[in-house]
Amino acid sequence: MARASTCMVSRRAVTTLSAVVLAAAGCLPGEIADFSSQASTRVVHPSSAFEANSGFGRVLAGVYGVTADGTHASRLSVTGGSGTPFASYAIETGGDFKLGSELFHGCSTPASGCPVDFGATAVGLTSFGAEHLCTAFGAPASDELDIACESDLGTIQALHVAPGTSTQLGQALADLPTTSPWGVALVGAPGASAIYVLAPDTSLNLLPLPASLEGATVGIGEVLAAAPLPESASNGLTEAVLVVTRLPSVSRLLMLAVGIDPSVGSLASLRLGCVDGVEGELTVAAGDVTADGVPEVFFSTATAPTFAHLDVRQLDVTTLFRESDCLDPGTADDPVTTKVICPDLDPSVACAGFGETLATGDLDADGNQELLVGAPDSDVDGHRAAGAVYVFPGTSSGLDLAGARVLADSGPDVDARLGAALTTVKTGLPDAAHDEVVAGAPGADRVFLFLCTGIPGDSAEGNARCLP
Repeated sequence: MARASTCMVSRRAVTTLSAVVLAAAGCLPGEIADFSSQASTRVVHPSSAFEANSGFGRVLAGVYGVTADGTHASRLSVTGGSGTPFASYAIETGGDFKLGSELFHGCSTPASGCPVDFGATAVGLTSFGAEHLCTAFGAPASDELDIACESDLGTIQALHVAPGTSTQLGQALADLPTTSPWGVALVGAPGASAIYVLAPDTSLNLLPLPASLEGATVGIGEVLAAAPLPESASNGLTEAVLVVTRLPSVSRLLMLAVGIDPSVGSLASLRLGCVDGVEGELTVAAGDVTADGVPEVFFSTATAPTFAHLDVRQLDVTTLFRESDCLDPGTADDPVTTKVICPDLDPSVACAGFGETLATGDLDADGNQELLVGAPDSDVDGHRAAGAVYVFPGTSSGLDLAGARVLADSGPDVDARLGAALTTVKTGLPDAAHDEVVAGAPGADRVFLFLCTGIPGDSAEGNARCLP
C-alpha cells in the first residue's frame, strides 16, 4: 500500500474541567420539557471555552469504545465549526448515564497552537494508536488533521501530508468499522484529489483508487461515508467496507468496495457503481436499514440554498457491479432511487432544509438502522428556522416512511437551526447498546440529546418515543 509522508508536528495542551467548575459556571447540561410525545431530552450548553454566538453545535462527533481501564463508554465531541475550540462530554460510562460534565476541551486560545480553522469537521475514533476514545478534527485550510484522546488528556497530535501543498486535508471525515484492521477513519483531501486512510498505527496512507476511473478523480474526497460490507458484496476483497464519495469533475456519486486484496495482501478498492448528475451541495450517509448485512446509501443534493429533496438508494449487489459503464453518462446503469419527501407530521412544524444533514443509527437495538434527516430551516411553533430532525425507522423491507417521527425543541428559538449537525451516541452499555439522536442547534449555541429509548427513571411510554 502506498504511503504518504506523515509528520507529527505538535503535541498541544488540552484543558480538563470538573463538574464542579461547570456547575459554578452554569454549564451543566439540563433537561428540558418534552416536545409533544417525544423522547426525554437533554440540552448541552457551551462552557467558557466558547465565545458567545460561536456556533457551538455546528460540528458533532460521537464515539463508543473502552476507557484505559477497559470500561465501556460513549462520548460526544462538539465544535462551533472552523476556527472554534472543542469540548468532549461523557454520555455513558460502565452502564451509568453520566451526561453532566465536560471531560476536557482544547484549542480555546491563540496560544494553544491550533490551526486557525481547527474544528471544521470531526469524527470519533474508538482508538488511535495506543490511546482510547479519541476524536479527529479537520482543519482543511491549514492542511492538518488533529487528534485528541481521553486517555492522553495533555496533548493533541497533528498530522499532515504533502507539506507545502494545498491538500485540504480533513475536508471530509468518515469513521471505519471497529473490525477493520487496516484503518480507523477515512480522511478526504480534495485539494490533492485523494482520500487517505488513518491507520491503526497512526500513519496516514493514501487510499488506492481504481485505475478504471480514467482521470475522473480530480477533487475527490470532498464528502465521505462508510459502512461495513459483507464478503458477498465485496467482489473478493476481505475486511471490506463500502465507501461513498463524489467525483466532482464529472458530477457523479461513486460507490467503492475497499478492503484487502488477498492475491497481493494489500489494500485495494473496486468500483461498485455510480450515479450521474449529482451536482451542487451534497450530503452522504450509509447504513444497514434492512438488517440484511448490506448497507443502503443515502444522499441529498441541493442546487439552491434550500435542500429540496433526499434520494435514498439500497445497495443491490446484482445491479452495482458495472465496471465498464460507471462513467458513461449515456448508459442506463444507475441504481434505482427512492425519493423520500419530508412528511407532514405536526402542524406546528413547517419542514424546510430537509436533507441538509443525514445520519444513521440503530435507535431500538433491533438490528435495523434508522435514517435521521436534519431540517434546520424548519419553522417550529411559528419560530423561524428553529429547526427539526426527522426519524425514519428501518425495517426488513426498507425504510418505514409512514412511521416517521419529528423531533424538535419544546421551547424553540428563532434561527436556532436544530438539525444543522447530526450524530448518534450509544447508551445501554455494554449489553443492550443502542444509539440515541444528537442534534446541534448552532444558532442557539446548544446541542440536544434525544433519549429515544429511555434511561432508568424515564416513564414507560418514553421507551417507544422517536419510533412508532
